[in-house]
Amino acid sequence: MQTASFAGLTFVQTYRYDSLYRITEARETNGPATNASQNWKEMFDCDRFGNRTTFTKFTGTTQLALDNKTFPSIDPDTNRFNSFLRKLESEAIGASANQISITGTNIRNSAFLQPSMVNRAARLGFGFEKVSPSTIRFTKKLF
Repeated sequence: MQTASFAGLTFVQTYRYDSLYRITEARETNGPATNASQNWKEMFDCDRFGNRTTFTKFTGTTQLALDNKTFPSIDPDTNRFNSFLRKLESEAIGASANQISITGTNIRNSAFLQPSMVNRAARLGFGFEKVSPSTIRFTKKLF
């Protein structure tokens, strides 16, 4: 249990763990009383590899919808994320392509455009190119 107090407010965070000491629940309430209102709650379950198999999130007592970013699916054969990029790679290779390219706007962090990062990425087959002040193109060579 962890308690934080400021400006006359007290928040209590409690945690639960499974037999392997993996977190199964995190919860925050307004104060230490057992009937204190809940600010948020997250519940987790894991498979034998330690991957999340379930994830439930609440704001107050309202359960939130999950998407592929907050709860990505796992490929049981490779034990890796089933990602959008991995799907693009698979489709491109199936079509005999040797490169994929994604152009995006509203980039929040352009630190990866620094020369040292661009050079590191290039060695791994990735490329980042600033197309306009607000647009970046990402490329990946398929080997």
